[in-house]
Amino acid sequence: MKRIVFGLAVLLFSASPVFAQAPAGTLKGVSFAPEVTTRTAAVVGAPAHQGFTFIVDGGFGLQHDSVFGNAMGFSGLNVGAGWFVTDRMAVMFRWTGTYVNFDDFGTHQASGVIGGVIQYWASDRVAIEAGAGSGRWRDNQDTSDGSDDDKDTGFGLILGAFFPVWQSGSNHVMVGAEYTPVFTDGVTVHNVGINVAYQWGKKK
Repeated sequence: MKRIVFGLAVLLFSASPVFAQAPAGTLKGVSFAPEVTTRTAAVVGAPAHQGFTFIVDGGFGLQHDSVFGNAMGFSGLNVGAGWFVTDRMAVMFRWTGTYVNFDDFGTHQASGVIGGVIQYWASDRVAIEAGAGSGRWRDNQDTSDGSDDDKDTGFGLILGAFFPVWQSGSNHVMVGAEYTPVFTDGVTVHNVGINVAYQWGKKK
């Protein structure tokens, strides 16, 4: 009797609608290969850009002059424009530098580099730039006739990294840093900018 009752229970259980409609590849509603219910982590990839691009940035500036020493001031307004030659890489014409006051010397100095850079988007979270060009510094003494003003031109580098904090379509707002040393005869000026930047770069 117990065997008959057990057999009827198994028959009714197997014929219930839930298990009668079990999909192929299952046994009594239990999948041989359990469904994946967790979402895989998104892989952060580099955005695909194309065509014309431009960037403007500015912020806090620091200069170390081999003659005057250290001073803090402003970075920018720095600009750049160019073209994406691949999805990730742009070639740009770039100007960037700093402007500070050396109070102990009564001098205001602007220093920066104008030249060409390659910008590379390693991912949608970081863009790096590297280039070189003509470096220039000019100090303006606090004299009425400007007779003590001085300037020089030499070789300069442009190195930087930017990190997008907001993106919408082709618009990118970023924070980052640039290092633009200027090497002239007898004088080296190290320029550092901690900047906020806006870049327009069309996405594919």
